[in-house]
Amino acid sequence: MDYKNQAIPLANVKSTNVNTSIQRAITKAIARHGLGLYIYAGEDLPEDDKQDNIANKFTKEPTGAMASLANTANEEIKSKAEEQKLNKLKESLANMGSIEEIDGYLEERGRLGVLKAMSEVNASQAMLIIKNAKLAVDPEYKGE
Repeated sequence: MDYKNQAIPLANVKSTNVNTSIQRAITKAIARHGLGLYIYAGEDLPEDDKQDNIANKFTKEPTGAMASLANTANEEIKSKAEEQKLNKLKESLANMGSIEEIDGYLEERGRLGVLKAMSEVNASQAMLIIKNAKLAVDPEYKGE
């Protein structure tokens, strides 16, 4: 569309016309969903806590069967993520040549804290992986 809101013939379409049309469409979509409404209400841009309040008005916690389904999905996602961390730990420790190198790897970027924050079963499995890696490097390793 041109500045008179008239259709532009295909032969005369330029990239700026396409860009302008896309921006108009995005603005219209935002307006239809009420995003940015606080700006037109005379308020200033929201602070982080105000933004959270705006988001909370349009979302609510699932209840009943949906809540249990959401919790199950969250647990499955967390479980898979922890399993991936354990596999990565096992692969990383397999390439180490000394107990000091293993300890340095674990202290780097707080990895040990992340492993201890896992579920009880996976945290104990992580500790077992670490102990086995240290035993593989030094068969006389007694443990900590």
